[in-house]
Amino acid sequence: MARQALWEGVYRAVRQRILTLAIAPGTRLSESGLAQEFDLSPTPVRDALGRLMQEGLVVSGRERGYWVAGLDIGDLQQLAAFRYILERGVAELLVADPPDYGPLREHNAALRAPGLTLDEVVDVNADFHMGLAELTGNQRLVRTLRRVLEDSARYFRVGAHHYSAAQMADDHDDLVDALVEADMARVGRHLHHEAFGTRDRVMDVLVRSPRALSGLIGTPLTGAHRGPTG
Repeated sequence: MARQALWEGVYRAVRQRILTLAIAPGTRLSESGLAQEFDLSPTPVRDALGRLMQEGLVVSGRERGYWVAGLDIGDLQQLAAFRYILERGVAELLVADPPDYGPLREHNAALRAPGLTLDEVVDVNADFHMGLAELTGNQRLVRTLRRVLEDSARYFRVGAHHYSAAQMADDHDDLVDALVEADMARVGRHLHHEAFGTRDRVMDVLVRSPRALSGLIGTPLTGAHRGPTG
């Protein structure tokens, strides 16, 4: 149990850095460096990196090292499609048994505050979508959607500068209005826009400024600190 607690601490810390792009895709992870940072032996660090490999966030190379996995357009497409399916299910459950959306609307209003950081926008947006899922009372659905949103976080951040937080707040409010009115066509349009919007924004970055994603796309397997970009 003590060993599990040790590797979980490293796992959670490194995972958070990867998901927030604090550690960029393609960055080499030093097992000895992490062991020194967390004041641990290599074993729990290796266990943590193994768990991150299982989740697809870390890859190992031919040179017996670890790298942060690159962003993958195919993975992004799958995440968008899966998220849309999940949130359609959430919407159908909410329309069938309408809850009180008041607290969720109040929380969503935080997106209109001036000077929000990217971390704050990401958190409020995720809280809104998780809030909808939690209103269904279906914990399996909640857990699955949480994982999908976490896996989508890196992609969201890449294209986030193309999105207005205030517009996001308006879209969320209109989605709730559509749920209250049981207008599933409108609900579907909002959910499709939210799920596939991240994909479209990342692709827009690629088209407009390919160098902006240099080192982020693909799954580099070699390199001293950063993997090859092409």
